[in-house]
Amino acid sequence: MKLTVRTITERFRASGRKVTPQRVAVFEAICERGGHPTVDQIYQEVRQRFPMISLNTVYQTMEALVRLKVVSPVGHGLEAARYETDPVPHHHAVCIACKRIIDVFEAALGRVKLPRAAVKDRFQVLGHRVEFYGYCADCRSSGAMNH
Repeated sequence: MKLTVRTITERFRASGRKVTPQRVAVFEAICERGGHPTVDQIYQEVRQRFPMISLNTVYQTMEALVRLKVVSPVGHGLEAARYETDPVPHHHAVCIACKRIIDVFEAALGRVKLPRAAVKDRFQVLGHRVEFYGYCADCRSSGAMNH
C-alpha cells in the first residue's frame, strides 16, 4: 500500500496535530518522491512552493511522522538522516560510497527473532529491520570504493 496525502493527513489530524498548507506540502513531497529522502531533499522540494518554510518545520513534521509510524528513519550509518516512505515491511542494503539505499524484500529476514535468553527478559522487541552495508554494483565497477 502506497502512502497518500489523504492517509497521512488523516493520521496527522487523528493525533490532534494541526494540518497546515506547509505540512501538506511536506506530505505531498514524501508521496511524490518516494524512496528514502533526506530532510534537506524534502525541504528543497517544498521550498519551491513555500519559499518561507523553515528547515525546522520540515524536521518537526518528519519527526511527527516518525512518531505516528508513517515514515521511519533508515540508513543510520549515513551522514544525513533518511526516511523510509514505503509502508510495506522490508529491509535495506546501503552503499557506503554513494549512499544509495536499495530495498530488500526477503521474507526470511522478517522471521529473525531475538532469542529470549539474549536479553533475559529486559527488552521487549516490537520489530526489527536488517541493514546491509557495502558497495553497490555501480560503485564497485567505477572503483569508487577505493577512494
